[in-house]
Amino acid sequence: MRIGRVFQEQHHWVQSEAHLLRVQNLTKQLVIVHNRRCQLELSKSYMNHIVHSSVVHDIRKAEIPEGIL
Repeated sequence: MRIGRVFQEQHHWVQSEAHLLRVQNLTKQLVIVHNRRCQLELSKSYMNHIVHSSVVHDIRKAEIPEGIL
């Protein structure tokens, strides 16, 4: 979440902390279901990395001019 807060401070387009928490929760649910459904046998640690990394899902917006956003 700290990374998300840093982006939020530096870029006005970053969504609220509540949005980032929702993204993390949805990512967690998706990773668990996908892991089970596809029998990937991902470790909990690996799945947690995916969940925590989801806070930077909008990072590409940093390169898009504000007028387009």
